[in-house]
Amino acid sequence: MGIFGGTSKPSGSTEPLVREEEERPVPPKPQNSSTIIAKGMTIKGTLRGEGMVQVEGTVEGEISLKGSASIMGSGVMKGPVTADAIRVAGRMEGPLDAREHLHLSASGDIEGDVKTPSLIVDDGGRLNGRTTVVRKKKPQTDPDRPFPELQFGSKYRDEE
Repeated sequence: MGIFGGTSKPSGSTEPLVREEEERPVPPKPQNSSTIIAKGMTIKGTLRGEGMVQVEGTVEGEISLKGSASIMGSGVMKGPVTADAIRVAGRMEGPLDAREHLHLSASGDIEGDVKTPSLIVDDGGRLNGRTTVVRKKKPQTDPDRPFPELQFGSKYRDEE
């Protein structure tokens, strides 16, 4: 056997080296798509899907994503937004449902109700509406071990 998994070529032979295994190209990982609503643009309707939406212009309608939504400083959103993570640095009019995290920047302005397990409001950010902070869903635990963080046996030491 030759180096790198090929077969060795007998001396004096004109046959090319043959690889034992053919290399197959690895397909690229699917990338989450990104959509930018540019400054000066106005979109009316519903945006649904996976990936990231960045609003620099105006959206009048609904955004529903598995991914993130950013309303930039120049952006205006009029309608409900549901996404895993939401950042508001512009103007938001309508309810927000951030499944994981909501960040209201200093330049951000929200007129509407907010539901999220994690909320950050920078100094200067403005929120007019009801805020509901929900608990993150905990991963399923083994019913025989309800407190997995507790360690007993050789890992347990009573230090005083």
